[in-house]
Amino acid sequence: MKKRREGLMGEKNGYRLIEKMTLTFMWGFTCMTLFYLAAVYKELPSKIPMHFNFWGQPDRYGNKIEIMILPIIQIILSVSMHATLRELRKARYEDKEDNTRNRNVSCTVALGTSMLFFWIVFSSTYFGNVGRYTVFVIFGGVIGIFGYGYTYHRRKFGKKEKKESRESADEGNAVRYEGKVGIWMYALLIFIHLMILKGLMDDVSQRGVNMGELAVILFTILLVDLIMLPMMWRNYVLLKEQELMIYFGFFKKRIAYKHIRTLKPTHNPLSSWAMSLDRIYIYTDSGDDIMIAVKKRDEFIEDVQSRCINQ
Repeated sequence: MKKRREGLMGEKNGYRLIEKMTLTFMWGFTCMTLFYLAAVYKELPSKIPMHFNFWGQPDRYGNKIEIMILPIIQIILSVSMHATLRELRKARYEDKEDNTRNRNVSCTVALGTSMLFFWIVFSSTYFGNVGRYTVFVIFGGVIGIFGYGYTYHRRKFGKKEKKESRESADEGNAVRYEGKVGIWMYALLIFIHLMILKGLMDDVSQRGVNMGELAVILFTILLVDLIMLPMMWRNYVLLKEQELMIYFGFFKKRIAYKHIRTLKPTHNPLSSWAMSLDRIYIYTDSGDDIMIAVKKRDEFIEDVQSRCINQ
């Protein structure tokens, strides 16, 4: 029974059943996208829908060769998600619940992304639109994933952090390192806003003001800002006497120095608590491995290493 439980948690014995099913369906949808395009490509008109408004209706047409961009991106994402699950399977987590949570979220993202790309390719070429409710499904999925992560974090760490924050007399003496936000993140945020506003202006010029569509667009902008801005503004690390505390948007994480094994500079682009590619990978023996980005990276590494030596 113990060995079976370890296999389900993924320490040594391979993927769990849900992960095998996820990878099978993920690659299945990816292959379906490729096979479908290969079968219908010659029959497609030279101009096909390439961009859609918030209600799933086409507002820009392009050469059919452009549709090949989507399966290429889908393959890249599938390879990335497969590699992520593989690394999570091999990772040694002291806290098995954290490992399971991370793997479940990765499974959801992997399968959902692959299904979404297949639907966009199929519906845009077969029906000429992607459907009125696709945007709501996407927003619902994003909100669900972030909501799951936030409630899990608060449920597990909320009471402990509240108690320890009251007992933390040394926080005023902690050394603070500001998080680094890459220029590309600001550019991405501006680009998203401009694209949303452009879509609104195009719809207004073509069909006039639609209050329902306006509400969806304003909600989209609010959702983007609610996710992105806190990660930019509340982004720093406190080095306390016995531990470091990472603040990243709505989340907070503490790692005791005694559990830190090494810190390495990296440009790994995988998902992390970092808004810059100039990152630090913190390796631990407690399953708290994480990537962060601070402005004074070399100074931060030296400071943490000196504190770890003294533990």
